[in-house]
Amino acid sequence: MCIVDVVGGRDLYEVLGIKRDASVPEIKKAFRKLSLKLHPDKNPGDEDAVKKFAEVASAYEVLSDETKRKKYDTYGEDGLKENGGGGGGGGHDPFDVFSQFFGGGRQRHPQEPSRGNDVTIPLRVSLADLYNGKNVPFTVRRKTVCHHCHGHGAANSDDIQTCHECGGHGLETRRVGPGFIQQFQTQCNKCGGKGKIVTSTCPVCGGEKTVFADVELDLDIEKGTPDGHEIEFEHAADEHADRAAGHLRFRITTVGHEFFSRDGDDLYMDMSISLREVRPI
Repeated sequence: MCIVDVVGGRDLYEVLGIKRDASVPEIKKAFRKLSLKLHPDKNPGDEDAVKKFAEVASAYEVLSDETKRKKYDTYGEDGLKENGGGGGGGGHDPFDVFSQFFGGGRQRHPQEPSRGNDVTIPLRVSLADLYNGKNVPFTVRRKTVCHHCHGHGAANSDDIQTCHECGGHGLETRRVGPGFIQQFQTQCNKCGGKGKIVTSTCPVCGGEKTVFADVELDLDIEKGTPDGHEIEFEHAADEHADRAAGHLRFRITTVGHEFFSRDGDDLYMDMSISLREVRPI
């Protein structure tokens, strides 16, 4: 979330690096070039770039709108403030301006996946076992949520405290200037956006929230299982404290046979025989 409040400062044409009689295509071209260059995704941790990105978005929002541009040219930013227009006291999000220009959703904070990554393990199986079917016990070493802290990473519940830096909101509010004055809400560096601080880590997982454990699985290989077939165990991949585990899959790879080859459900064998064996005399 990023709120911009312009209360007086640099010339909007200067912000975009254009002349006062610039055409709409020239305004759009300038905004495209600067916004792509200054976008926070391309400048992680650079607060100066974030500030300039907000200034560029604010300037474009005004100058790309014919009505707002006329008010700005006539009365300056005071004329925009009277009606709460962009760039004049009303809050707006520069990322909304960016997404409206380029299309698509906001790109700053990709949505967290609902579960962890899926894992696929290749499994070599003999042709005989695929033909006859077989139950294969398999041991998987994976991450599981710590049984001691239950995924909190703290020694006990009293060691989880509200972050004093952000007041438990997970966001910090910052104001930067001079010129354009912007108020930004960014992820709290102290707590990493969680709003909580662990004062004493779990003695079992060391604050990692997960530990490694061996899990026994039974793979039921049915008769006629094709090469490349996947046997899936839902939510059997690494566990996570904040989301469900991904799926674990075993992909069948056929080990070649000394005599037989397979074509679908059929077995073939190449055999050399003499003419006498074909037509007995």
